[in-house]
Amino acid sequence: MPDTVSTARSPPRLLVIGKELANGERQFSAFILADTLTMEIKDEVPDIKPGVCQLLCQLLACYFAWDLSYPKQYQLLAFLHKHLLGDRKEKLFKSATFMKIDKLFNTV
Repeated sequence: MPDTVSTARSPPRLLVIGKELANGERQFSAFILADTLTMEIKDEVPDIKPGVCQLLCQLLACYFAWDLSYPKQYQLLAFLHKHLLGDRKEKLFKSATFMKIDKLFNTV
């Protein structure tokens, strides 16, 4: 478990810790920290390759399952929610930066 402690009412966030092994390989551990809760991510998500994509999907799943709104600092998650999950009906907070990126993404 990481030494980092999540404080009360803090939004879910992802913590990835890496270390280099003696044989030169790298080993990573990932955790979701939220509201005094720490969850280690161990299991793979079916049909999603391990890595950053899998970790982001699990973080998105926490927001979705707990029915939380994304903090304005986490606009990337709102963008991924809209475009990866295809959930266009969900009312998400959209910053000016989100609107610019969304418009650019939709014109490509």
